[in-house]
Amino acid sequence: MNWAVPIPINRSRAEIRAVQAAIQKKKSNAWAVIMAGGSGTRFWPESRKDRAKQFLNLFGPHTLLEQTFDRIKKVVPASRILVFTAQDKAASTAKLLRIPKSQVIGEPVGRNTAPCAAWAASLILKKDPSAVLGIFPADHFIKDEKSFVKALRVAYEQADRTGMPVTLGIKPDQPHTGYGYLEMAGRKTAVRGTAVFFLKRFHEKPNLATAKKFFHSGKFLWNAGIFIWRADCLLETTRRS
Repeated sequence: MNWAVPIPINRSRAEIRAVQAAIQKKKSNAWAVIMAGGSGTRFWPESRKDRAKQFLNLFGPHTLLEQTFDRIKKVVPASRILVFTAQDKAASTAKLLRIPKSQVIGEPVGRNTAPCAAWAASLILKKDPSAVLGIFPADHFIKDEKSFVKALRVAYEQADRTGMPVTLGIKPDQPHTGYGYLEMAGRKTAVRGTAVFFLKRFHEKPNLATAKKFFHSGKFLWNAGIFIWRADCLLETTRRS
């Protein structure tokens, strides 16, 4: 799987190297939120209301949620990973992941990404005013974890340095109508072998004809649904919206 990080960025190589050196010296301010609020309707009949897709063992002995948690903690300390899920699944989620109950937030009502991200940012900023927050779905299967971790480290660094939101994109291997797309505005740089782009536009899931155009243009990535942003910038943007 190929990963890239689309983000508005315009810095010299010398500036990028200087920032990277500073980041390596300072204490990590990386945090993560895993959204595990699925209702169990998208993978029926395997999934049910009391056992949504992220709690299934679909690829090996561990659930998708466990795999997601283990993958993220290669970049973010386990103690800085919060899990948002339904209130009635909070206790079982903490037990499954073997983490304190304080790291699992039970949502009274299921919402989409934006409210979850804003709530998480407000909680985390009270603990770490310099926090950089990653928002992750709980139900991804990623085969090439080495490439993912490499790109994720770059994404956190870019978000911290610029204050801009960063998202991960997947290089498509076919015209697919089941994914949203990221339209790139041109490659700006590469950080330790990971390409960094301006992001021109998000596109919703296309029809097949449009997906073929996206695929053959070479200017589009699949939207992985993963976002990294400085928590203070995220919350300020939410307040203005």
